[in-house]
Amino acid sequence: MDALLKLLPPVRRIRGNRLYLADGRRLLDLYLDDGHLILGDAEKHSRTYARNAAEKGLTRAYPGLYEQRLRKAVLAAWPQFKAVRFFYNEDRAIMAALRQLAGKTAGATMIPLLRPFLAVPAGTALALARLPCARPFAPGCLLATDPALLAQIESDPVPPMQFTAATRALDSLARTDSEGYNEAHWLSFAAIVGEYFHREGPYLYPSLTGQKSCNYEDFFRAALAADTLLSPDPQKPCIVPPEFDRGEAQKLGRALSQLFC
Repeated sequence: MDALLKLLPPVRRIRGNRLYLADGRRLLDLYLDDGHLILGDAEKHSRTYARNAAEKGLTRAYPGLYEQRLRKAVLAAWPQFKAVRFFYNEDRAIMAALRQLAGKTAGATMIPLLRPFLAVPAGTALALARLPCARPFAPGCLLATDPALLAQIESDPVPPMQFTAATRALDSLARTDSEGYNEAHWLSFAAIVGEYFHREGPYLYPSLTGQKSCNYEDFFRAALAADTLLSPDPQKPCIVPPEFDRGEAQKLGRALSQLFC
């Protein structure tokens, strides 16, 4: 993954789902930091809340009301679950889950990642939730269908700034359908480039075989040459961006088509 990201020229500025490079180019971002920035420009509301919290001094991990507000928002977003624990980041959450699963069967040690807009995999008892806000403001979020699974796990003392920013992000996520980030929008993008991906909701997975086959690095490079950033990891999906114009999608489609001629 790191090797492919190193192909990306230096980024000077990011606005919504577009990257502005030091060489003057503008890229359409379909990686969106592995979904942390799936809200596109609406993510700015989360940053505003983080800034306001910092101005109130809520950068220290002292008790407050904000953890409970995020807990309520997370359980509303994934109502199949009944209990949640919060951590400094996702790595800490995964470590806690693995400790909880120690001694279980090998198959049980797979911890599903819950992405917005996708169904929870059948049989999931313990999972990591991907919160739709920038990594510095996104606490790791471990969910369980049975509170007993988390009874021996304590949350990290997370700064309230993270709680308030992540809560605002989930509020923005709940409004996406009415604001046009929905099945019709995802389909409109896939209708242009869908020959080269298969889609689940807003998530796009590369199709690397056809009359010809190609490797993922060539696929990634072709998209980058067409001013589009794909996921640098073929195991992680690309994402239909909240904003795009038809010309951007067509340019990507033409570039990928050359790989399979």
